[in-house]
Amino acid sequence: MSGNQMAFEQGDIDARRHESTAYEYLCHLEEARTWISECIGEELPGATQLEENFRNGVYFAKLGHFCAPDVVPLNKIFDSDQERWRKSGLHFKHTENINYFLSAVKDVGLPEIFLPETTDIYDRKNMPRAIFCVHALSLIMFKLGSAPKIQDLYGRAIFTEAEISHMQEELNRTGVELPEFRKLGGMLCVDNGEDRRDIDALYQALSQILERKDMDGLLNLLSSPTARLRDVMPENIRQYMLVLHNEYKSQTRPFTQAEVQGLVSRTNLLVTLEEVKAEVLAEDLEGLLVALRKRPLGFGGLVKDENAELYLTNLLDHVEDMNEEEVLKKATIHHAVISANQLGKEKNSLEHAISAVNDVLKSRDSSMIIPALKHPALRLPVVHQHATDLYLTEMAMIQEESGIDLNFDGIMNTVAFLNNVAEVSIHGLTGNLRELKKSLANPELHLQDLEPEAMDSYAESILKELSASGKILQHAELQEVIDTVNGRFSEDIGRIAGIEKVNQAVRDGGYGLSEAMEKVGFSISKREEYRCLQELIALQSNKSQVEGRNMELWLEDIEEAYITVQALKGEAESIAGALRGINSAVEYGDVNGILSYLYNNWELFGLRSRPERHQGEDILKACKWRMVSKKEGQHSWVPHYFQDGSKVYLEVEGGRISWTSPHVVGITRALSVTDILDAVEEVEGGYSRQLENLIITLQAKIRGYLVRQKFFDMLDWYDRHTREITLIQALWRGRTTRRKVMRRLEEDIQRRKSALQYISNLGDIKKYEKQAIVIQRAWRACKLRSQWQHLVDSGLADLRTVVEHLHLLDIRVSDAEEELQLARDRGELTKLMRTNESLEKEVEEMDKKIGLLVQNRISVQDVISDKKKGLTLGRGRSDSTDKVGENKFGTHRGLKALKKESHDRLKAYQHLFYLLQTDPNYIARLMFVFPPPDTRFLETLIFTLYNYGGNQREEFLLIKLFRTALIREVETKVTSLDDIVKNTPLVLKFVVSYNRNGRGGYMLQQFLGPLIKQVLDDRSLKINVAAVEVYKMWLNQTESETGEPAGLPYNVDLETALSYEEVQKRLDKSIKNLKRVSKLFLATITSNLHKLPYGILYISKVLYSCLSRKFPQAKENAILKIIGNLVYYKFINPVIISPDRFDMIDKRQDPNLSNEQRRNLAHIAKTLQYAASKNGFGSESPHLECMNPFIIECHEKFKEFFARCCQVEEPESQFNMDQYTEAALIAKPNIYISLSELCDTHQLLLDHEDTVIPDRGDPIHTLLSALGPPSLSSLLGAADGECSSLSALGRTDVCLVLSPLNEVNRGQDMSDTDRLWVKTKHLLLAILPAVHNSDKQTLIGLLKSRTTPSQEEEYNHILNEREEKDRASRHKDLEIFDIFSDEEGRLPLEDAKRLVLKNLRILEVQGYASSKDGCQSIITDIAKDILNQREHRVNRRRELGRLRKTKAGLMKKKQYMQEQLEQYRHYINQCLANMNKAGSNKRVHFSTLQNGDKERKMRNKAAVKYSATKLYEKGVLYTIEGLPSNQLKNVQFVFVPLEADGVFQISARFMGVDMESVTLDIQDLLKLQYEGASVTDMFGKVKINVNLLLHFLNSKFYGK
Repeated sequence: MSGNQMAFEQGDIDARRHESTAYEYLCHLEEARTWISECIGEELPGATQLEENFRNGVYFAKLGHFCAPDVVPLNKIFDSDQERWRKSGLHFKHTENINYFLSAVKDVGLPEIFLPETTDIYDRKNMPRAIFCVHALSLIMFKLGSAPKIQDLYGRAIFTEAEISHMQEELNRTGVELPEFRKLGGMLCVDNGEDRRDIDALYQALSQILERKDMDGLLNLLSSPTARLRDVMPENIRQYMLVLHNEYKSQTRPFTQAEVQGLVSRTNLLVTLEEVKAEVLAEDLEGLLVALRKRPLGFGGLVKDENAELYLTNLLDHVEDMNEEEVLKKATIHHAVISANQLGKEKNSLEHAISAVNDVLKSRDSSMIIPALKHPALRLPVVHQHATDLYLTEMAMIQEESGIDLNFDGIMNTVAFLNNVAEVSIHGLTGNLRELKKSLANPELHLQDLEPEAMDSYAESILKELSASGKILQHAELQEVIDTVNGRFSEDIGRIAGIEKVNQAVRDGGYGLSEAMEKVGFSISKREEYRCLQELIALQSNKSQVEGRNMELWLEDIEEAYITVQALKGEAESIAGALRGINSAVEYGDVNGILSYLYNNWELFGLRSRPERHQGEDILKACKWRMVSKKEGQHSWVPHYFQDGSKVYLEVEGGRISWTSPHVVGITRALSVTDILDAVEEVEGGYSRQLENLIITLQAKIRGYLVRQKFFDMLDWYDRHTREITLIQALWRGRTTRRKVMRRLEEDIQRRKSALQYISNLGDIKKYEKQAIVIQRAWRACKLRSQWQHLVDSGLADLRTVVEHLHLLDIRVSDAEEELQLARDRGELTKLMRTNESLEKEVEEMDKKIGLLVQNRISVQDVISDKKKGLTLGRGRSDSTDKVGENKFGTHRGLKALKKESHDRLKAYQHLFYLLQTDPNYIARLMFVFPPPDTRFLETLIFTLYNYGGNQREEFLLIKLFRTALIREVETKVTSLDDIVKNTPLVLKFVVSYNRNGRGGYMLQQFLGPLIKQVLDDRSLKINVAAVEVYKMWLNQTESETGEPAGLPYNVDLETALSYEEVQKRLDKSIKNLKRVSKLFLATITSNLHKLPYGILYISKVLYSCLSRKFPQAKENAILKIIGNLVYYKFINPVIISPDRFDMIDKRQDPNLSNEQRRNLAHIAKTLQYAASKNGFGSESPHLECMNPFIIECHEKFKEFFARCCQVEEPESQFNMDQYTEAALIAKPNIYISLSELCDTHQLLLDHEDTVIPDRGDPIHTLLSALGPPSLSSLLGAADGECSSLSALGRTDVCLVLSPLNEVNRGQDMSDTDRLWVKTKHLLLAILPAVHNSDKQTLIGLLKSRTTPSQEEEYNHILNEREEKDRASRHKDLEIFDIFSDEEGRLPLEDAKRLVLKNLRILEVQGYASSKDGCQSIITDIAKDILNQREHRVNRRRELGRLRKTKAGLMKKKQYMQEQLEQYRHYINQCLANMNKAGSNKRVHFSTLQNGDKERKMRNKAAVKYSATKLYEKGVLYTIEGLPSNQLKNVQFVFVPLEADGVFQISARFMGVDMESVTLDIQDLLKLQYEGASVTDMFGKVKINVNLLLHFLNSKFYGK
């Protein structure tokens, strides 16, 4: 061997050794990861990422808390959620976590030699040493019985080469040696060699003791000093034996000392835990203290006698909620003890604090009240330093009035109330008005008669009070301020009411004005009403002119009017007095009297100056002269005019005044003010007021003449210069217009410059070229489609335009590929749906049988057989959708896989099912035959027949079926609107079931899923409007928080529960949340109408139409409620109530919903249901009657939404389908159906042939006659009875490629005229491109034109290209419909033109076309086909995308169902293990024989013989027909178990002679027992008790 070879081999050996070291360390790392995860209850990262994660010490600290909770409390762990570490990396405080861990392991008793350094972990200097420490710790904890045993994963864990290589590089980088993990047990053991041999011998003897089950020997061994075991308790010896014996049977080697110590410690712990649980249930305080102090728990120093009741209280609720077999956890007890100790400590401290507060109140020491209230034990949230006097005064008064010391609640509630009082003054003193008003409005302040409108007044008054006193106001003082302001506020309100009455009196013409003025505070007499009314009207008129029309009078206006009237009244009274004196002086000739009155009242009379004395005689004469004419007067009333022009009437002699004309007759006999003024002015200067008035009139007329003359002159000048004025105006308008144009041009230039600047700033505009092209192309396509749509709608499609676009109707290779892919996806989707249905049925069946197994009413073997069957199906179908056929049963075979004898029969079925699929009347009649078929079978048949609506065609046909069936059901079975709600029509059940699966469920998940998840994730959302439940929850919470009985009854009625304020608060909060969330759901539902499945919306429209037609008197609102029952209650409501059932949430993230979450959703769904049906809450729920207005509001929105649901287009428009669609199909439709379903459908049609197919000429009669009776054997090509497993083969799925009876002519279900129309269009597709060469030619003229050789050549070229495309697009699973494959074949162009002309003449006779317009109808129809072809392609691509999404959802559901079956398998295996251990007297048992790598089970059998007499005495046997009772002793029954599980051979002997034998399957007995049958026949003569026979077989053969 050369040196190079040796070096190479040595390097290879080193590499393998390094890889082995890295793999070993990864295994130990994975072992540590798994053990830590089990201890702390958290999932840790994978082994390869774990070292880096360990550096922050969080997981180590949590492990330290698990080992020593007292040393490492959870609240001391830094960054326990690791958020800081993820965001910013390591922090120096992370080292504290590592130090906590090291302290904990020291406390447990781990030698320091195993402890790593802090830097070994934090800096990752020697991480293997830390992992070694974890392994050592696991052995210590296992010995103590406090943790599970660490696993040995060496050789079992799997890592990639990259992971091993990376770990080796890391080990090489650090340069550390891997610790000797295998020698860890020896390092923890300090025995010498001889001791080791003695210990090994001792534990070998343990095996013999366990086999003999020697209790005394076991106790002696465990107590032996040689065993070196601690904490061996003789009273637990029986439990030691059970545990050790079970462990001994499961392992093949002797126990080690560590294992025995671990099992002993763990057994001690379990026994102690059971004792604690028993003492808690017995509520024995002394026993509980003893159990808590036992060594296995390790709580000795923590348990205190004075806290015994608290221990019991903390543990009692938890223990009572546990199942009987559930074990109490040590961590739970430790938490309860710590919590109770803390509570006890706080309780003692609290009593001291309460006593200190009461002492301060008694001593009235204001300096000590604040420190006493701030004692930590009281936990008062706020104590205001400035409220010292308030606290002391108020609390001392409460203490004195009650005569006892304040307790905790008294202090807490009083301080909370006084804080609210103090906050008002504190905010006022700081000048914070906003917070002052907010504090004042606090309902907890309990201020009476607080008016929100007067908040500003309250605040202003409080500020004044605070400014005056400078101290915190007490509650009584605040209330006094409120009352004072309210008093003023009441006066203001009364005054406002009075003002309104004054305005009303003004509007009423003064009626009630004096009373209204009295309300405002102004008193006027009835005589003054008129003058006051005049003044008010004048003020209102002026105000309306200035401020706006219809202005109201305000307080200042009324006050001004009152003052004015009173002033005028005083003036009038003064003038009346003066007039009375003057008239008296004139009568008596008293010159001095006249002068005196005029001298004192000259201003009042309106004189320019005081009269002179020498004028007295003249004035007297002038007055007497005027008095002469008044001697015949009958009264003394005279008018007087004020300066403002108003008038008043004065009675000179009586002194009265009147604002209206007095009712007097004749002239006055007294001088008026006017008379006196005229007399004085006449004496003074000959002044005449009459002359003055004449002069003023003359001046006014002269001014008017001059103004009019000037105006007329101006008009004359304009008339003479009209031309010049027009020219000037034109010039000015032109100049103005030019300025506007120039301004617009400048703005446009500026915009262009800005655009150019923007483009130049973009840099390389080339990179946007593709996007621009795409946008332009999309816009042109949109415009083109719009133009085509306009052509089609108008019926005026141009021949030239149609010919130019005929190429769009060609079938491309991509069309064929997409159709093929669509057919495959639909097939796979149908298979998945059927597989999922099968899995669901298996899960349901397994669930039922497992339930019976628990009740000992079914055998494990039957469940095992079902389980194997189901799991085999799951495995066979989970590998690949293309490999489904690998399973023996449930395969999907085409026609080629069937035998030749079955081929013709299946072809007939293809025709039959094609007719059933395309004509909805057959299935619609079948749904309502009598007796009705099984609903589940009918539903499966319908969905199978239409491939679950897998594409547009099948969904269109399925909706047509639903429409036909619903119309029939409403017409025949519905007698009132209530029938729809009380008995949901069968069709509507199918509609809801169909639309909730697949795309319908996906759409619901799109818009409801996020909202439901939001409700589920909101942990703070708690909606509960059941008052009694809210009361109980409040009671439980109160007692849990206080630890004392609440002193309230637990069981109360609704009225009592509502009487508590706390319950009402919680209900109000729940109702508020319920309204908010319900409104959110309602808005989401009503705004997502477009996301609801079309099937639901269209059936709603059909239902609305049917009900309106059958019940014309019914109101629209009543019918819309029925629509709401379908759309919301049937379709949407269940999704909200049970989102987990309908895949609205991710079951992997939220496997189970809590009761709180379900209650929230239930309340929301109920509210929306009430809103949809307009049902309110009544007297049974008085606290929810406030919801009725909200429900009515929501109902109006729902009603509008339901009305919109009925406004959808017809299916023909929705899916672009017409009567020619079937003739233009590219791919044949197909369905997947099992042979048993096919035969059952066939039999159902035969049973109801006359009802379902009433027309005797219907082709289905011919098909049924040709098919004969259904038979699985004939379908499989075998004779009847030849197949031994027909039931299994019946589940075989076959693919039926549906086709009409005449497969060559796919359009045969149309009329002859329709087929002729389609054929003519197809001929024109080849003719028009070859012969059209003029824009002016019509279709008739083009067809009649002479055929040229070039046209013939072009025509043949078009046909050749079409044939090549057809060949390229053909596929074995795809059929292309060829119109030229009929009897005409490939016609020459001239013959084809003549044939088209002939067809058009026939079509014209039938009314399909008209030669008058050049057969425009067929051109328009071709244009419509061009438009629809593009829509079909777009919809097909969209359908492919939807199918992929639906398929992904179904695959996810399939995986979930398989996981469910796998869980059932584990459960059943456990049941089987328990059954095999069922006792020592069983007669059927198993022994395992080794045969190489395989194991096989052998059954030992022992026959049981019993005489008929004994069986009769046991009650198993009732009678034997024809045999006297005295002959029963001569009959013997022999029971022999067979190889098959649960199968017995029972033989009957008479006097030793074998008579008959029968094979009995225990499953048959269990089925009879499940169905309630108590007696069955055997041998045709023997009557047997089913229940007692089952008991007999169980007891004799299975030891039950």
